[in-house]
Amino acid sequence: MKKLPKTEAYIGAAILAVQLVIMFMEIVSRYIFKHSFIWVEELARYLFIYFIFLGAGYGVTTHSHVTVDILVQKLPEKVARIVEIIATLLWFALAAWMTYLCASFTNTVRARGTISTALHLPLWLVYLAMPLGFAVMTIRLLDNFIREFVKKEAVEEEHSAIEELKGEEK
Repeated sequence: MKKLPKTEAYIGAAILAVQLVIMFMEIVSRYIFKHSFIWVEELARYLFIYFIFLGAGYGVTTHSHVTVDILVQKLPEKVARIVEIIATLLWFALAAWMTYLCASFTNTVRARGTISTALHLPLWLVYLAMPLGFAVMTIRLLDNFIREFVKKEAVEEEHSAIEELKGEEK
């Protein structure tokens, strides 16, 4: 699982790079050649949707999600650990439930056969970003839970790996 966070980061970077290229191409085409591609805006939007949902799993790995932990910081260490365990389990349950709901919704869209306006893509491919993103988040939460609460000795190794990842991002 240690190699996958970098893979997720590379996928996110590739998505953003493609977005940048097609949007730059559209700007040049529109203002210099007076021609606009009708599919660029739609593709950029769909890529951004995938970037957001897949990036959520990466955010779990790097502990980048916003948390309100002022109360937890004031609690005794053992109580704080119990609260963190409960919060992580609740987050895991929510992510797993959302994976199921989004997969069901995506299947409904697939069954209807709806296609996108400009690209003529089946819309279920766009909606697939939701269950994929929540599935990645669920897997990452389970991985974090095992490392942080089941294997106590792995906590220090995880935090150093996170700092290494954050250092590479800068």
